[in-house]
Amino acid sequence: MTNLEINRIRELALSSGYECGRPLSEKEIAEYESALNVKFPSAYREFLKAVGNLAGGDEILGTAREDWLAQPSILSETKELRHAFPETFHRNLIPVCPDGCGNYLCLVCDGPDAGKVIFWQHDSPLSEIYPKAPPGDPSFWIESDDFTSWLTSFLLDAGAPATDGAH
Repeated sequence: MTNLEINRIRELALSSGYECGRPLSEKEIAEYESALNVKFPSAYREFLKAVGNLAGGDEILGTAREDWLAQPSILSETKELRHAFPETFHRNLIPVCPDGCGNYLCLVCDGPDAGKVIFWQHDSPLSEIYPKAPPGDPSFWIESDDFTSWLTSFLLDAGAPATDGAH
């Protein structure tokens, strides 16, 4: 993410009623990656360094501020999903936004789909889960080719006024 993209994300988030969490240092990001055994895509790393997470309507997972103890972090949610769904929650996914029904928008951290945001459905049969399900299958689809575009669209859909980036 460029500085311009980060500033736009912050602006859209605030105008949509979201609060930014605690940004992570490079060291903390490396610790998160090590704990989850993944390498975060660069756009998500920049999000974590600049914003941390977003709390408001739907949560954009990252790290929670210390005063948001009840809010899940990327570490707790990923570990919980890996434990609860060991056969269907792929090791290279990290959940970035819950849908409130047990499903998540997830960021792919490795492989040919690295950096893409996909929809993961908790009750899909094993034969229809990422990465096995073909594109177009209702239990699997790519929401966005990259985290920055997805997050911008998500915040615009959340009620932020469209801006051209000019001040």
